[in-house]
Amino acid sequence: MLGTGCGSSGGACDLDALLRQRAGAGAVSCGHVAVGAPTADTDRCIADQTASGRAFYARYDLRGIDSRGALGALRDPAGRVSVLQWDSDPSGGGNDGARIIEIVCSGEPPIQTPATRPEAAMEISCTVAVDSYLACGR
Repeated sequence: MLGTGCGSSGGACDLDALLRQRAGAGAVSCGHVAVGAPTADTDRCIADQTASGRAFYARYDLRGIDSRGALGALRDPAGRVSVLQWDSDPSGGGNDGARIIEIVCSGEPPIQTPATRPEAAMEISCTVAVDSYLACGR
């Protein structure tokens, strides 16, 4: 389990900090897509960095019902590709604090974006999910 960006008691999970830390110092920032904003530039950046084998990170904000949500995508310097799912309060208003689930990806390409899966609207996902675990929170 990763502890970076997390308080010892499951405190604040900082998705942006975790993405930057995991992707590494030389990683390309593919951007931050706000809810309802176009994703094409970020999608293209992810595809370009994946094809070139470079480390990258990106964030897509999601519309939530009772909390805020976001998806992060990254490739680390060792070539490991992941999607991180952040929820500001997975208890639905119980103030349990944020949580990040990491899903490790494989496949070709390892991450699907709205550019490669237009029917998915604004959701990124692994082509093949290899593993998943709690990266931060409880």
